[in-house]
Amino acid sequence: MMAVLLALVLAVPVGGPFGEATAGGSPAPAGMVEIELEVEVAAAGGTVVAHLIDPGQEQQTVALGERPGGTFGGLVDIEPNNLVVVFELLRDGDDARSDPVTLVQLGVDPELLGVAVETAASGGEERISNRVRQWGWVALAFGAASLSLLAVWALGGGPGPARRGRAADDEAPLPDQEEASAGTPDPEGAEPEEG
Repeated sequence: MMAVLLALVLAVPVGGPFGEATAGGSPAPAGMVEIELEVEVAAAGGTVVAHLIDPGQEQQTVALGERPGGTFGGLVDIEPNNLVVVFELLRDGDDARSDPVTLVQLGVDPELLGVAVETAASGGEERISNRVRQWGWVALAFGAASLSLLAVWALGGGPGPARRGRAADDEAPLPDQEEASAGTPDPEGAEPEEG
């Protein structure tokens, strides 16, 4: 009764002409895992197969037998691994495939497949690959350098007497300002002092 309830809770819709799919697993001899696959098929007629795929490895194709209630199912022994499963309905010239799902998504115990399980105590953090982590550090360093350059420009790089190392009240005319003021008369009519 508990197994049926668990299978109903873990049923996953897989798309295409297929309804919900489930999988269960149990230990098998020689370190293998016995997987039972079951999928609902909406369309009548044809043969149903399951492709068990380990990226970078050979795929294993298993024919599923017809069961009561419009379902197909079968058993397969695999090495402990969270394989990707794609169901396929084979009919005369009208083949259809399901969306890819993993064995864990279909309900197989992750520990049975040797998959690390995140617990609430670990914070539930997703594992991040080293390559992604390296790019994260590069982005952080680039952001810090950009902010540093912005601060240097805003606080010390712009024009103004205080920014050139002089006090604001100790303003002496710059050489280009002296030339510009040499040709204009003093508003009080006094001659400029020669020094």
